[in-house]
Amino acid sequence: IGVAGSNSLDSTVMQKRGRMSHQLRQLLLQLASIAQGPIFTDQNERGAYAGFLLDGCLNVLETVLTEQQQHQDQLTADSMIWECRSTEIVDLVTMLSRITSNFRTKLLSQLATFQRFLSALCAIGKWLLESSVTECHQAGGDFGSMEGADWKND
Repeated sequence: IGVAGSNSLDSTVMQKRGRMSHQLRQLLLQLASIAQGPIFTDQNERGAYAGFLLDGCLNVLETVLTEQQQHQDQLTADSMIWECRSTEIVDLVTMLSRITSNFRTKLLSQLATFQRFLSALCAIGKWLLESSVTECHQAGGDFGSMEGADWKND
């Protein structure tokens, strides 16, 4: 296998890893939907479950955002790594949103990691703004030609 074959193999592995990671994040998203019912005997169990989900999600999100920041100059908006990391961040934001809507701020604010959660929301906002500005520069200021302009506009 030559260099071209190696690049093709790397691309295939990245795509499979990305799909598998996405499927695992979707499973966690489904688990984050379990917020009420007979599965919890009391509010303490419910809070512990919410804390477990929130901690795990924040650990992964902080790692992804740190890697994204460390390698910002090496990534371009059209690279496969950029796309995988962006997908990871979007999935994690979806999980945080689901956790927030299912467990509510009243319960989440009582968790020891609530400040970390707020800091992560700030980091996500900063990442969204910075990535949008970078992509806009690469598009020559033509916002309409940017990929995902529809959802970013929302």
